Amino acid sequence: MSQTIVPGRTQEIVVSQLDTYNHTAMNAGNYTVSVSINEIPPSSISVVIQLNLVTKATSIAPSATQELIQLQQVIDCAVNDVISVIISSSNPAEALPNIFKGQINLRYGLS
Repeated sequence: MSQTIVPGRTQEIVVSQLDTYNHTAMNAGNYTVSVSINEIPPSSISVVIQLNLVTKATSIAPSATQELIQLQQVIDCAVNDVISVIISSSNPAEALPNIFKGQINLRYGLS
């Protein structure tokens, strides 16, 4: 299920399940997308940031001792561009809700 990130200058959404999170740019300009996921290793979770279905950033595979995935990307958007954050896993056990906790932060404009 896709979830829409509410438009605004800064938006934060707490995530706890595999999903695709979308935001439609209401303004042209730079958007900073930051993703942080806390997890209990080992894990197969990966994070992809896309603009209009084109991959802009991908997290590296977490190591056995890594408890945090962080990914950030600045994206130059036109009006109505779609930014997507895809959190996925090849491990079916990680498809259950509340296996991990994370946060997506979307900021409009450079600071």
